[in-house]
Amino acid sequence: MKRTFFAVIGVAVLAGALALGSGPATAANASGLTDTASADLDPAARSAAADVVSMYWNQLEQPGGEAAVDAATLFDLNDVTPSGTFQGRHMGFEAQRSRILSDGDPLIGKPLTTQEADNSQLYADMSLAANAPSVPVERRYVRAASVILNLRAGFAIVPGGPAEAFSRIQSCIVDGSLETNQDNKLAGVSIDCSSEVIRRAVSDFIAGGFYSNFGNLPPVGFDCEARLDQAENGATVAARWAAARGYVQGCVEHSVDALTDVAGNGGSTELQFAAVGPLAEQLAMTDATAEAHLGHVDQFSDMPRVALAHAWAAGLLMAQNVEANAAGNPVTPTTGNLRAFSADNLDNAKNAAAIAPFAQFFADQAGLDLGRMTLTISMDVDGASVPLQSSIQTLQQ
Repeated sequence: MKRTFFAVIGVAVLAGALALGSGPATAANASGLTDTASADLDPAARSAAADVVSMYWNQLEQPGGEAAVDAATLFDLNDVTPSGTFQGRHMGFEAQRSRILSDGDPLIGKPLTTQEADNSQLYADMSLAANAPSVPVERRYVRAASVILNLRAGFAIVPGGPAEAFSRIQSCIVDGSLETNQDNKLAGVSIDCSSEVIRRAVSDFIAGGFYSNFGNLPPVGFDCEARLDQAENGATVAARWAAARGYVQGCVEHSVDALTDVAGNGGSTELQFAAVGPLAEQLAMTDATAEAHLGHVDQFSDMPRVALAHAWAAGLLMAQNVEANAAGNPVTPTTGNLRAFSADNLDNAKNAAAIAPFAQFFADQAGLDLGRMTLTISMDVDGASVPLQSSIQTLQQ
């Protein structure tokens, strides 16, 4: 009964997206997929649809793109009356950030591109739950990310050099209170690092890259041993996540064996999850088939992050052979009806294997030329309102 229910609902939601699949790509082609991202009962379909729409909207925001998507559509699902799912509310994150810089968040009414510190301070303040209690966390997170990226020079070109930059990062994401040698401000702006979304923005867009590029410099002294310690024992999710990414990127050999060890035996959820994307990429380049990787999902059930990597590896391979059957449903040689396979695996890691083939199918049916797609790997973690997210690219066709 469960399989039939989800398959029928999925086809009904999907039909709206595929009905627009003929002709050149337009904003209308992606409109049905926004419903899939926000309302589908299958998380794999939601994630895939959200990524496809996000990539298309990013194209529209580029110079020379079509008329950009209207603000009402872009910010609709994470408005003051949020609706749908996390995938739907997070959809279009990069396009929203671009729009905040050029035109502004419609609820704030001022763009962030001006050099006035007051505007950056406004966005920093309006990313806080206390100042925007009716705004969903996803919208406050995009505000926080926008202002942190706008002020990134405050973590780079600072009096005191890399050692001061490192101190600023650590005081924010580890201690939750920004300390600087410029009146505890960042480029003249007060940043409240007690806020989860501020810490996550610094972690996601500043800290991980800084650790990888500058951690080994003598003035910083944040070597692989120090990164591993913070990745496993850091005081906040943001601190553990940033160090985990910096450790996996700069300290771990990108081989199946080394990454499997981190994903399976790392001393924190954040560290294990940081290895999932790189491990999935390595696994997809081995001689193993999609069927074999799905078998390994079961084999590594006691190592959930390793199982997740194998599911993604299977999905990357299946995405190269997904097509529509006579009824217009996605099928692959490995799974048969992809909807039925995904619905049968809603409660285990194999559901993630459906994301990449769903994304390729959605893009193809909507007539969207997205090339190699960048897809989101997402996982909820205790202590975080915003799931951990990393990305992975589909294979070269």
